[in-house]
Amino acid sequence: MDSSDKPVTEADFHLARSRMLDAFSRLEREISELLLRNTKCLSDGASLGQKAEALRKVPASPTYSKARRDKVQKLLDDLEPLLKYRADIVHSIMRTFEIDSHLVGCFINSRVDYSLPMPALIVDLSQMNRISGGVAALAREFSKP
Repeated sequence: MDSSDKPVTEADFHLARSRMLDAFSRLEREISELLLRNTKCLSDGASLGQKAEALRKVPASPTYSKARRDKVQKLLDDLEPLLKYRADIVHSIMRTFEIDSHLVGCFINSRVDYSLPMPALIVDLSQMNRISGGVAALAREFSKP
């Protein structure tokens, strides 16, 4: 039995979630450092989404070229759809259950309005790994000069 035949477990989901949180933390660090270098302002207490919006507003300058700014704007566009996943995964208690004999992770954001039906994010392990990989790739791109 090779690793691809190994049954997916709840522990696999916890490990994937941990990797995802680490990837988002690296990405947030890169965005915070870009903000500090180009605005000389700390972004303490701001959410990742707020930091991304603040970075989006930074104009080109002698130390932040138009080409670099254009690249960062594209990276911020790529980040935007991932922020929803981050919010749901960070602000949820993860549950796992089977659908059609496949284990999935379920996340219900604790910041939702409980007077409304609660939407759930349901992902399989490969989807979680793809999200993490995408976030890690974005962090690497943000770190490039």
